[in-house]
Amino acid sequence: MIGTQGCARPLSTVSGRVYLQGQPVTAGSVVFYCEGQVIVRGQIGSDGAYSIPNVPRGDVRIAVVPPARLPEPFRRQLATPPIHDGPVSPEFVPSMKFDKSQAIPKRFSMPEESGLVLNVDRRATEFDIQLAR
Repeated sequence: MIGTQGCARPLSTVSGRVYLQGQPVTAGSVVFYCEGQVIVRGQIGSDGAYSIPNVPRGDVRIAVVPPARLPEPFRRQLATPPIHDGPVSPEFVPSMKFDKSQAIPKRFSMPEESGLVLNVDRRATEFDIQLAR
């Protein structure tokens, strides 16, 4: 019987923050395209932070993907609260408008065009991603 111990490539955790024009990106995901056609991803938090475990060591190409926006017919409609003592002012109804200042340029969602690369060479790596328009 042949053992597999020692054959697997070492894995690392990569974490950091994603910025667009110096401001934290508050939604989306970071995708690593690793050697050997391995793809790993992590979600971007509301503070711009991401963390991706199980990243094979070696060179990775990086894509930053915006959150999926559903077409209007598939979006959940907000229910208006019941009126007890008069009409509800529109300023109290939450807005579902998309913040265009956070729109990630399309080139960053394609690893071949993003220009973002990293060499993962140790157990834990900090890597902040700076995007520009």
